[in-house]
Amino acid sequence: MQLFVSDISDRRLEIAKKLGALVVNPIKKDIFEFLKSKTDGIGIDLSFEAVGISETVKQAILSLRKKGISIWIGN
Repeated sequence: MQLFVSDISDRRLEIAKKLGALVVNPIKKDIFEFLKSKTDGIGIDLSFEAVGISETVKQAILSLRKKGISIWIGN
């Protein structure tokens, strides 16, 4: 299983990377292209949305594969 972490804080991304996650800063790189390239275009199985703003909710949903699950904890 691979863990992906998206954040705009490079400091938090560096911590996640040290813990084994593949990381992306959506301000610097297109998150959808990043995930497509890492999942052979299928998308992710599970997303956790912890911010609660429209853009991150959209990213959490659109990143999913068919029948994927999104958990929202930032609302």
